[in-house]
Amino acid sequence: ELHKLNPDLKVFSQTAPLLVPLIEEGWIDKPETKMILKKYLRPLKTKQVQALILACTHYPFLLADIRRLMAKRVFVPDPGQTVATSLANYLRRHPELKIQPSSVPAVHFFTTDEATRFKQLGETFLGKKMERVEKVELQTLNF
Repeated sequence: ELHKLNPDLKVFSQTAPLLVPLIEEGWIDKPETKMILKKYLRPLKTKQVQALILACTHYPFLLADIRRLMAKRVFVPDPGQTVATSLANYLRRHPELKIQPSSVPAVHFFTTDEATRFKQLGETFLGKKMERVEKVELQTLNF
């Protein structure tokens, strides 16, 4: 998709398999997590990337550290803000959906993982109760 925008674009990927378990265990501020994050980012720094796209829902919990380690010259967008802006733009372009903003938004969480664990982690990270949590299978959703 990115190459459609710019065929000369160089795209690098970097796996970071230890970050999700560390985040889920609440080790976000631990020195071990920062050390591992630094190790994962080193190859991207060496390649002098201009932008870094966080391709995992867990990584925004490390956004401040990622931005600090990558330095100011590397653009690291906030994925939550990007998704929210994209959704708002989509809804404006599709008035046929007739979605009206509410002063009290109804929040419903969907997960492909175990709902109880997801709820526990979510409440820890959000700092508030998650009332509606449901496990779903992606094959059954109508996109």
